[in-house]
Amino acid sequence: LKNLFQIASRIKLDDDVIIHAQRPDWLVPFSTKKNKKIVTLHGSHLKNVYLKKGFLIGKIYSKLEKKGLEVADKIISVSEENTTFYYGMYKKYPEIYKKFVIIPIGINLDGLKSINKNESRKKYGFKKSDKIVIYVGRLEKEKNLKFLIKLCHDIKVKLLIVGDGREKAILKEFARILGSNTIFYGETDNKNVYEILGCADVFALTSLYEGLPTVLLEALAVGLPIISTNVGDVNKLVVNGKTGFIVNGTNIHSRLKLILKNPSKYRMNCINKSKEFLWDKIGGKIIDQ
Repeated sequence: LKNLFQIASRIKLDDDVIIHAQRPDWLVPFSTKKNKKIVTLHGSHLKNVYLKKGFLIGKIYSKLEKKGLEVADKIISVSEENTTFYYGMYKKYPEIYKKFVIIPIGINLDGLKSINKNESRKKYGFKKSDKIVIYVGRLEKEKNLKFLIKLCHDIKVKLLIVGDGREKAILKEFARILGSNTIFYGETDNKNVYEILGCADVFALTSLYEGLPTVLLEALAVGLPIISTNVGDVNKLVVNGKTGFIVNGTNIHSRLKLILKNPSKYRMNCINKSKEFLWDKIGGKIIDQ
């Protein structure tokens, strides 16, 4: 945010340039610019700040967030749940919530043309017989990854965690003490995400809250069923028994085992669902704003 203030103070923008931020506070440094401003809300960053930084920093951030939403000309929310949260937060400020529009995320399938599960497994050092659960994303507190590590340890399957974040060292130590079969791959280039997803049998998301993660669409596009907590608009992607299962703490073990018995039976349902979110359909909605 400090860097953005420095950039905004010296950058000169033509009148037709649109400023598009991925967090509300990132619009604040550009508040004096006359250009059209759009913010996309992928989830509630405010929840994250309160969870990780505490009440005081949360209150400070909430003022920055409100200012960012006030200066925005249009607010794009990727999920209905997230929109409802912000409606509740700013219902006293109709000038804010009237700017909201819900547009889900879109995906580009350019890197998907030649994905082969056996070849992907060979490249990344897995056997054909391995049962593999995968998570791709940030390693942060709200992702609830200790729960996922313990789950995969309990049912004796491999867990492949792809990504980086502040919880990485803590999670590695937790997995080591537990003796779980968890592989921490680290970050991967976006162009390789389909290939590494292709190694797995199922994608798992055990987050405490979400918007609509792009990686879930990418997993569906590979043909991976999803097992997920009921967060954000994930239930618009996960159709129980067809593209995976929405789960809770009591049935997640049984549902995951059910998918792992025959993950291929979900494949075509998953691929067809992902096609509803192709970028050539979603992109036009954003341009129209």
